[in-house]
Amino acid sequence: MNRKPAVKWRDIFPVEAYAAAKMGLSDPKIAVLHGLTPRGLAKWKVEHPVLKQALDMARSNVVKGCAERFEEYIHQRLTPELQDLWKRLMLWKDHHNARGKVEMVLAGEKKLVRQQLLIHALIYTNYNVSEAARIVNVPLRTYRDWKATDPLFVKLLVQIEEFKKDYFENALINLVVAGHSTAIIFVNRTYNKDRGYSEKFAAKDAKKNSAQDSIIPVEELDLSLETRREILTAFRAYKVKTKAGHPVC
Repeated sequence: MNRKPAVKWRDIFPVEAYAAAKMGLSDPKIAVLHGLTPRGLAKWKVEHPVLKQALDMARSNVVKGCAERFEEYIHQRLTPELQDLWKRLMLWKDHHNARGKVEMVLAGEKKLVRQQLLIHALIYTNYNVSEAARIVNVPLRTYRDWKATDPLFVKLLVQIEEFKKDYFENALINLVVAGHSTAIIFVNRTYNKDRGYSEKFAAKDAKKNSAQDSIIPVEELDLSLETRREILTAFRAYKVKTKAGHPVC
């Protein structure tokens, strides 16, 4: 029997887990989202305390009201009229005659209104298409047709992806502000890569006694953040000197 390859730890994982926890996802759902078992996630929380710290930080912020769940983040971007319609749909979603009640609420509304509410229902149900379609009373066939042939509906889906990016970026910034070392390193390796934080340093492979250099990412070295910063600063200075044609003593 073929087994799935083990998921490898990545430095960005605490940032992704932080954003997912802020969206209200539980540990089992976060595990599935990243190809782990709940036991595997629990093991990582022990082996990488920074992961547990990120999850605890996200959830404590939610409890204190210092952060919004993604659903709430999107809900606030609905017009007041759409917010009112959504609240009324929520009143009837578990009613024995939910379909009839939904049609009563949405009577006379344009297709675009139902499409916007369907998008919001997708977020509310964590992208469970069947459940989202049921809440707004849209046949799955209609949903698929809209995705395939309706440019405006596709634009709404793309817009939600942009909202996701904004939300995740905000979560990352919150981690940086809180002094989360993994987030700080990640931001410098991406946003500040033009300043040398994505540089890879060459080191001779003495065992092979070869002229070929082995490239070692500085972030993989067991160094403090301050030491890494000093090395990168020195390396940038070296590059400036060599480009200017000055010999390096």
